Amino acid sequence: MNREDIAPVLRRAAIEADGLARDLRALDADIGQLLAQLGPEYDSDIHAADLIRQTASGLASFLRDLAATTGKDGACDAVSAVQNLTMRAQAARLSGTARPAMPAKSECDLWLD
Repeated sequence: MNREDIAPVLRRAAIEADGLARDLRALDADIGQLLAQLGPEYDSDIHAADLIRQTASGLASFLRDLAATTGKDGACDAVSAVQNLTMRAQAARLSGTARPAMPAKSECDLWLD
């Protein structure tokens, strides 16, 4: 078994999440342009795509800040790591001050189909 400190692992995960957030930002812009041409009835879809992008970006930020607060003993400060997040519900879930929300059926369908 190869064991290592958690902070570098979190930093690597943050880099991966940053790449995902960057790709989602581009995809969000493309989806927004396409749906805007179809009319205002697709505004909720535009907002849903943007929420996914914001969530991924927030997760990347959290992982990066969590790695920065992790000590040699492996303990971290999740509450401090959420201070820069812009979405209050995500910050509450990641800091442990709120129960994780179960994804809506439509969110599950998006990833399971």
